Amino acid sequence: KAAGAEWFRVQHMGGPWTEWRRYEEVSSWQAEYGRAVLVQYHAQGSSSYIVGDCVLPGGERCYARYHPEMFLRTDDNDWGMKDEGR
Repeated sequence: KAAGAEWFRVQHMGGPWTEWRRYEEVSSWQAEYGRAVLVQYHAQGSSSYIVGDCVLPGGERCYARYHPEMFLRTDDNDWGMKDEGR
């Protein structure tokens, strides 16, 4: 559920986006096991938001992400001076 959403579009990670269409809580999009799905939705007067999800055949979660690795700069790794943010 996306409170206030009016439009949305969907893609399998790395594939083309669908056309923008009116928001609906349940769609006919066919997800594929092990392949991440991204949903972008837009509410009037706000930015667009992207959420992702991925499920393996056994029901386990996989990861929906753009990059195989991210490096975070936080207090925990002395703002990137330590290699512990990976």
